[in-house]
Amino acid sequence: MSLVFNPAPGWPEPPADWVPEADWQPDPEWPPAPEGWQLWIEQPAAASTPQAPSTLPRWGLRKFAQSMAAELETLRAANAELTLVSTEYSTLQATLDAAHVTDTVDAVQKLEAHAADIRLGIAAAEAAARQNIVAIDAEAEQHRAALAAVEAQSAERRTQIALEEQALQAELRTLTATVVNLRDTAVLQDAGLFDFEHAAENSLELKDKLDTLRAKIKAEVRSKDAISFDPSSFTFNNSPAQGAKFVKEFATLMLRAYNSEAENCVKSVRAGNLTAAEARLDRARDTISKLGLRMNINVGSRYHRMRMDELGLAARYLVALAAKKEAEREERARLREEEKVLREIEAARAKLDKERAQYVKALEQLLQQPGADTTELEQRLAQIDLDIENVEFRRANTRAGHVYVISNVGAFGERMVKIGMTRRQEPNDRVKELGDASVPFAFDKHALIFSKDAVGLEAALHREFAHVRVNRINQRREFFYATPVEVRDALVRHDGHLLDFVEYPEAEEFRLSQAIFDQERRILTAVA
Repeated sequence: MSLVFNPAPGWPEPPADWVPEADWQPDPEWPPAPEGWQLWIEQPAAASTPQAPSTLPRWGLRKFAQSMAAELETLRAANAELTLVSTEYSTLQATLDAAHVTDTVDAVQKLEAHAADIRLGIAAAEAAARQNIVAIDAEAEQHRAALAAVEAQSAERRTQIALEEQALQAELRTLTATVVNLRDTAVLQDAGLFDFEHAAENSLELKDKLDTLRAKIKAEVRSKDAISFDPSSFTFNNSPAQGAKFVKEFATLMLRAYNSEAENCVKSVRAGNLTAAEARLDRARDTISKLGLRMNINVGSRYHRMRMDELGLAARYLVALAAKKEAEREERARLREEEKVLREIEAARAKLDKERAQYVKALEQLLQQPGADTTELEQRLAQIDLDIENVEFRRANTRAGHVYVISNVGAFGERMVKIGMTRRQEPNDRVKELGDASVPFAFDKHALIFSKDAVGLEAALHREFAHVRVNRINQRREFFYATPVEVRDALVRHDGHLLDFVEYPEAEEFRLSQAIFDQERRILTAVA
């Protein structure tokens, strides 16, 4: 008899040879053992033939597998011994047969029965061992699958944690950059340098130049090269350190004042007043130099040049914008002029058609009278047909028109003329429109030339007098510093069909006004 483990009700059955370890404790998930329950009891020895357990143990699986492997090795050794015994038996049987020994038959038969029992035990043990090994392999496979699932979850979690770490690192870098930018912005704002709306920001051509220039301006402020000063030039409360601090703070204040003035100059500059804005910024720099003379405070020359360039970019954009608007106004005026021309052509054609219909009717009536003279009507019809042909030619040929040369002595002086072109049916109407309320006196006409290529003739004259053009920005302002005689000579060279040209302007209103002014001045002089 030996002691064996007696599991409590609800506990799993342990292996037959299981021995608990020194610190073994029941699984907390098992039900508690009844009070007074004996965990170890006496039991007769187990049968010699091992039996396969119905279920695999829930603890000591590795130790159980090791014991089963040892038992299998024991069985294999017994099998080898049995084989040796069978061999000896066969030898002995042959000896007995040769000696005709019959009195040992019963012993041999008993030996054979015993060997058969041993073989049955070995077979049963091998079968049980194989079953245990299969069960162990199956449970091991389950454990491997569970372990693989856990490892997959762990890998997925590690990947997720890595991604979260990357996101947090990126956020940290962003926040760090934000803090750095905020500190940098604070430094720049302490010096009075702010990001304000600049006119050149709206220009595709100038925006990159402005961004580069602004980056250089900020770099000058950061490197403390925007303004220079001598910290040892001033003592405060008999303390050089306090004096140096005072000089530094005063220089920063002066730089703020200069930057504020530069910003105001940029915001207030307009097309055409860049020189005045530059002079204003120069005065601000000179004033700071005077106020900081005792401390050697001066705005850096390079920094001042950068702010001047920033001012120039704003003015350059505004000039281009003004030129664009002026060109758009001129284009609208040109389109209105074209519409007037088309209306005039339509009106002229309708008038000629009506007049021709009247003459055709009169000619038909006259032809019904014997001996009537139709020569005059036929000539008039021929002239009307010619006029209709000219009207249609002008409708089809947009380059045909009149080139005019006019001047306004009272408004612009004797050395300025306007050279233009019109497709009006009555070109004098265009000259009268130019002398409206926008000028003090009417224009005087020097030449009015019809040309099938009036556009080309006008362009040729403009090229010849391009060096004396008054407005070099807006090319549609067709005024030139030239005399009527100089334009007449150019017309002769380019056209050759100049029949009528007025060399000296009449300027009637201007001359009469001058005469009245001279008379009033004489009267005032006489009274005085």
